[in-house]
Amino acid sequence: MKQQFPLLTHLDLKGDPPNDKLCDVPHISLDQCLGGSAPSLQHLCVDNFHYEYEGLPSLLSSAPNLISLQIKNIHLICYMSPEEMVRALAGLTKLRDLCIEFSTLESESYEFHDELKLRTPQSPPLVVIFPALTKFQMGGDNEYLEHFMALVNAPRLENLSVEYPKLDVDGLYGMDDSEINLDAGNLSQFISCTATFEHAQFRRVELILDRYRTYVNFDLPHGECQQARLSLAVSQMESREGPSIDTASDLSHVLGQLAIMFSDVQHLSIKGMSPEDKGNRNSVKLGLVLVPFFRSFPAVDVLHVSQTLAGDVVSALKNMPEMVAEVLPALQVLWLDGRRKNRLILPTERFLSLRKQAGRSVVVVTSRKMFVKTLNPHQMELSESPPVSLDGT
Repeated sequence: MKQQFPLLTHLDLKGDPPNDKLCDVPHISLDQCLGGSAPSLQHLCVDNFHYEYEGLPSLLSSAPNLISLQIKNIHLICYMSPEEMVRALAGLTKLRDLCIEFSTLESESYEFHDELKLRTPQSPPLVVIFPALTKFQMGGDNEYLEHFMALVNAPRLENLSVEYPKLDVDGLYGMDDSEINLDAGNLSQFISCTATFEHAQFRRVELILDRYRTYVNFDLPHGECQQARLSLAVSQMESREGPSIDTASDLSHVLGQLAIMFSDVQHLSIKGMSPEDKGNRNSVKLGLVLVPFFRSFPAVDVLHVSQTLAGDVVSALKNMPEMVAEVLPALQVLWLDGRRKNRLILPTERFLSLRKQAGRSVVVVTSRKMFVKTLNPHQMELSESPPVSLDGT
């Protein structure tokens, strides 16, 4: 790899998986890679390395024309502080697509989190501007992400994806999950300083509850600043309270700290969970976890819930009559996917009755045919808007 390739435009460097004896990838000195010169390199991916990244800044400085950079599965042994990482990236003024992700296997551990905190210097931030960056994907330790966000500015950013691993604090004396909250203050500041997101009036939100991950996608209807894409997620390897309950609570906490316009969201879609997960969760508890999400979107007039979660949402609605006027005050249409209509509609009667008494009637539909007949053209436009994926593709 010390040989020069002056015309090389794409390079992927992938390390061997941990404990994989069948894969023996030789050590690569990144500072000597490509003979210290990569003038034509436009795409670089460094994935799953198990040794120091000290040569990475030299490699990046030799590739000033990089357009796409992916640094994935960063292990603690390869750690670079946020300041070091930003300094290594500072010369890439043509960079459009950036991905920085820590190893999921390590970043959920408290030891990893604590070690990162010890290694991160507490120095005054020096903000670096990435003038061409339009897509940014980042995943890893909350404190690292927050520190990194305080050091960068991307005025032309259009597509942002952030994923937090839920910190596993089991076994730590005197500490529980309620004491470990995700901080998104710098993320909020970063978003608010980006013109695309500052002026975007997100109209559609998709909340997806997977078995070990909860993520939310913000979207716009056709023809309205479609380049603005935002995805946030919280994940974990194992769920102690049942699928999605832990991660949904943390993601709700993150949303509560963001300074973007939730007041414009009119269509909320909730999806997720395969049928086989249905027996492994506490439906009432999961339903109640959804209530903070509802509070975040006061202008929603259409709520669409997938079949696997319809029962959970109904459970939440029927158990909060005292909040009927507060939660989703603008709601007009509740679309509950499901074949057993009576099991879905009957439990909502109390909720519907109280909404009617409060002068905020809601129509319940259980099929797309009913949904289309009920919607006005404006609502239909929002419902047809394609959601964004987590990675923004």
